[in-house]
Amino acid sequence: AIQHTFNATDFIIANFEAPLKVYNSNNEYKNFVLYSLQEPTEHLLKLLRISAVSLANNHIYDFKMPGLTATIEMLNRLGIYHTGAGWLKEHIEPVIINKDGVFIGFIAYVDKSTNPKTETFSELYINYFEKEKVIQDIRGIKDKVDKVICSIHWGNDYSFYPTSKQISIAHELVDAGADII
Repeated sequence: AIQHTFNATDFIIANFEAPLKVYNSNNEYKNFVLYSLQEPTEHLLKLLRISAVSLANNHIYDFKMPGLTATIEMLNRLGIYHTGAGWLKEHIEPVIINKDGVFIGFIAYVDKSTNPKTETFSELYINYFEKEKVIQDIRGIKDKVDKVICSIHWGNDYSFYPTSKQISIAHELVDAGADII
């Protein structure tokens, strides 16, 4: 059913929350880790026709730099745009995507309340959600693109509804120029 839904469109953005598993590289600060395996993950990303992913989430560093490196290398090989985390500053910068002549700016962040447990790793670039920085990023890219998509990994676990604070912040981000959150 999901494949049918995804086949109905030709541009899909997802949150990629399961880095490739690289043995002996677990994040020692995490009690629970998520991961994916390369071959089935590549197959699924192709099958679902994923166009771009956010790497800014609380599990992207579960297998530390080896897992993140393997994940980004896989995404690059598949031609999937990504932003939000990496080992280079450019990995967290906005991505500009030309989709049939429409320029889309894609930015991604993770709220520290999701407990990414990445604060002590100086080799990692990750976009932590700070409202004023996000507003600045939206305003900085808005004139270069037709649409701004802002992915934020936030909220209460196992809840299907945003909090009143998230709704308020989302309105501020829209007022700053975000078209989709």
